[in-house]
Amino acid sequence: MFRKFFLSIKIRSFSIRNRLIAKVHGLNSEKYWDFRFKNNWQHLNGRLQSMLFASGFATLNFHFENVNSILDYGCGLADSIPVLKSKYPEAQLFFYDFSKKAMEIATKNYGQYAQPFHPKSVQRFSLVYCSNVIEHITDVQIDT
Repeated sequence: MFRKFFLSIKIRSFSIRNRLIAKVHGLNSEKYWDFRFKNNWQHLNGRLQSMLFASGFATLNFHFENVNSILDYGCGLADSIPVLKSKYPEAQLFFYDFSKKAMEIATKNYGQYAQPFHPKSVQRFSLVYCSNVIEHITDVQIDT
């Protein structure tokens, strides 16, 4: 009972800090997401959500042909990597998130299955997987 109460207070404390950081630095700032990935992403089931969304993608009754490379763009902690690897076992996998903390954790957890992608490099991918990212993009510049 005490443990549950303490966890509830800890989550509320993170929630207040989340809102404060979002207000000061912006909801889509690197500082906000570094804090989230370092402190409460797992407690608030972010990792589970990432895996479930990737599983939903993998179970679609559709299979892209000739996929030899995949980029998980906006990967968070890259928890989609094992799912993408099981769906496309022959593909070379890459991951990227603008949060340095997320990239650090993703590399530690999944570096043996996928490579970190550096956005300044010039590389093409057969498939770009992007989950829970579009709604966070506020400054879009499209080159035509």
